[in-house]
Amino acid sequence: MSFRRRASVWIGLLLVVAALFGGGRYYYLWQKRLLRVGDVAIDPLRAIEPTKAYDVLVWEYDLYIPGVNPELRRAALEAAAAELQELHPNIRIRFEWFEGSPSAERLLEALEAGVGPDIAALAGGAVLVDTAYQVPVTPYMQAATREDLLPAVAAAVGSGEHLWVWPRWIDMTVWVGRAASVRELADRPALGVDELLQLRQTWHAPGSSGSPVVYQVYDPALFLAVAVGITGRSLLTSDGALAWSRDEIARAAGVLSGMASEGLLSRDADEISRTRLRRFYEGEAHLMGPVNRTLLHHVLSFFGDLTHDAERIAPPEGMAEVAILSAPLPDGRLLGQYGTVASYAVFRRTDHAGDDHTQAVMQVAQHLSRRMGYWEAANLLAVPPYASSLTSWSRDAGLIQEQAEALIVLAERLAAPPVDAYWSLIEQRAAEEVIVPLLPDLIRGEITAERFAEEVVRGVQSFLATRTAPASTL
Repeated sequence: MSFRRRASVWIGLLLVVAALFGGGRYYYLWQKRLLRVGDVAIDPLRAIEPTKAYDVLVWEYDLYIPGVNPELRRAALEAAAAELQELHPNIRIRFEWFEGSPSAERLLEALEAGVGPDIAALAGGAVLVDTAYQVPVTPYMQAATREDLLPAVAAAVGSGEHLWVWPRWIDMTVWVGRAASVRELADRPALGVDELLQLRQTWHAPGSSGSPVVYQVYDPALFLAVAVGITGRSLLTSDGALAWSRDEIARAAGVLSGMASEGLLSRDADEISRTRLRRFYEGEAHLMGPVNRTLLHHVLSFFGDLTHDAERIAPPEGMAEVAILSAPLPDGRLLGQYGTVASYAVFRRTDHAGDDHTQAVMQVAQHLSRRMGYWEAANLLAVPPYASSLTSWSRDAGLIQEQAEALIVLAERLAAPPVDAYWSLIEQRAAEEVIVPLLPDLIRGEITAERFAEEVVRGVQSFLATRTAPASTL
């Protein structure tokens, strides 16, 4: 065989090897990018086909917004959907409405029966419903969007290598103080007990309550917000174990029992819980908590700090009457803020409608999360999850600047419940059934902080022993 012929053979073999290697590498990269959702592999790079019709079903719920007619929000949602449909006329968006946020159990039943939604609005701590049906959003999220997301929010909705939902807004439970009484703390919302004891010397004598701080003893957030502030962690870990040590629980309990011993809290928990709002409004009390976003709206409106109407015109001017603060902390160091993230989750259908359909659904979910999420955050006094939205939100929410800044600082320290919707619900129930019944005795001084901690550890562990997460979640 001549040299020229041998060279041609070798070149041909090399070309074959190169083709095989290139094809194998392409196949490997294609396989690597596929998302495994249950028994379905989804290509996140599959494009929407411009000539194909897509029908996207969204499960939504009527969200109570003080001062806003529910029909106005429905109209705003339809308008947001119409905006996307102008860009993609082949995408049809349908809404199915519920009285409250659909539970993870209801969603899973519908998905398994083949009648579930493409998108569901989630709230109350639910993030990851079921990995067999829920599609992670990370591969569909642009790098700039991911970088714009507040780190605390990314942590709250992420597990493993993925973010599992499109965040809408951050919902928090805070404390409020009469600004004239806590002015020295207003520039940093972390609330220290030692500072409260010093400030009390400058306060006028409290009214018949016998204490300058009023509270709701049957709200789990009374204790949870303190413990989260101290530890930077929620009650349960991502796999459903108790996240706090006995010493950490005792330290948090010591904040409340210590405030009662010092006269900051009345030991008559039932009476104060019934009359706390009146006492704060009439000036008998200087500090109140815990306060959810609906009550916060009520308080700020009562004192004239909030400009509230359907269009959210310019915020009020001047000094605030109300300061927004964290829960009381032993040293004023806030490691975590108690709260949750409202979001949109995307699901595959039992009979997979195609990778291009998933792409269309993701486009809808992302658009609604940004467009409606901001609108809702401004009206709810919730905080947007994106850093680029915070400046305009501070204006559009109708808050005085220092109040908006306080909410932003707290949101940046968010420590949310477990990502798994099942364990998030179990955390809520454990707090209601184990922790809340012990709080009146703690504040009345009938049990010590150490005994409280022992009872919480024993009660939560016993509660968890009877619960097992579904196999197809995390």
